[in-house]
Amino acid sequence: MKLAEYEFEIEHKPGKKHVNADSLSRHIASMRPEEATLTEMSDLTEVGLTREAVFDAQRKDAYCRCKVEEIEAQQELGFVLSTNGLLYKGDKLSEAKLVVPETLVRKVIQRHHDTVFAGHQGIKRTGNLLKLHYYWPNMNRDVETYVKQCESCSKLKVGKNPRRW
Repeated sequence: MKLAEYEFEIEHKPGKKHVNADSLSRHIASMRPEEATLTEMSDLTEVGLTREAVFDAQRKDAYCRCKVEEIEAQQELGFVLSTNGLLYKGDKLSEAKLVVPETLVRKVIQRHHDTVFAGHQGIKRTGNLLKLHYYWPNMNRDVETYVKQCESCSKLKVGKNPRRW
């Protein structure tokens, strides 16, 4: 064991006292709309999820465009626009989920399933993680399709009742 060569002490630090959380201790889905800082948004740049990219994609997406038009006509309940123009599902922005346009769905799932921080969780866990902060039509179907097609998962997946030799 390589760690045995070092003298160190492991000390638990409760989450409330861990105010300087880094990317290893904060999952990308933990970001709320009103908490988005410049640093957090720049972390999303690599997958095309800047505020501007999401805004542009939402304006080009037929579903999002329809919801925005209904909000502007005061006909849509259950969706809100943030002060910066992004579309969210929910009655209050503080509890709302970002509406992901169809062109960004794969990138969002990939970011929450494939990355080192996501850990290739299964269909249910990946879906539950995404549902914390995102919404799009047919979300469950898209997550299931993506995870079932994940090459890494299919190679390493063990059945529910593996054979015991």
